[in-house]
Amino acid sequence: MRKFLAVSVAVLGVLCLSACQAVLTPNGPPYTASWNASTSTLTVTNTSSGNNERTGIGSSKEPNESASTYCATWDSGTTPTQNGIVFRGVTDTGGWDAVELERSYYGATTNDGYWVVVYFHGGTFTVDNASATNLAAYTQGTGWPLQVCAAITANDVLSFAVAKVGTPVPALGTPGQGGTFTLNPADVPASGRTGSYFAHLPVGTSATVSNIVIDGVPSANPLS
Repeated sequence: MRKFLAVSVAVLGVLCLSACQAVLTPNGPPYTASWNASTSTLTVTNTSSGNNERTGIGSSKEPNESASTYCATWDSGTTPTQNGIVFRGVTDTGGWDAVELERSYYGATTNDGYWVVVYFHGGTFTVDNASATNLAAYTQGTGWPLQVCAAITANDVLSFAVAKVGTPVPALGTPGQGGTFTLNPADVPASGRTGSYFAHLPVGTSATVSNIVIDGVPSANPLS
């Protein structure tokens, strides 16, 4: 059975004994993570990982599915932290596979506006730079906070939209505040779990994400 990798992750002082964190490209010890149920906030901290740690976090209770939606508020972080969304996260004999939408701080002329799809395969990855969407004219250098919604369809189309806190999120794929990617079926797992993505946190810093909603259901605990 495919499921998220079991690691030690603190949940308000309790270890996550079920699978909840997938280290997509390990670079030292995994990030630590905690969930505050009263504020519906996920906090991820880099205590000693290297700069190339890439991690997906999602509840082991999420179903394996080919079509899924995700919304959240990316509350805080430190440049060059990358936030993103993992779709179809699965593990098999070759390691972790997933398709991921991220706001990238690398290879961009404007730091916070570069959105790309990344394909992960067993510890390696491919960035689809040719299909990148630049939203810098809207975000205007503001990395956090930001509201984000995205969806992947069963026929391998991924669309997303963003909005500043306090303003409504537009329809997915809205030009200037979102985009649409036609995925390469050969690089995309058939199905898997949905979750949050974190990468490149500087040592000693944290990133927070709140109000996670997957398939229309608020997350009770992404570390469960």
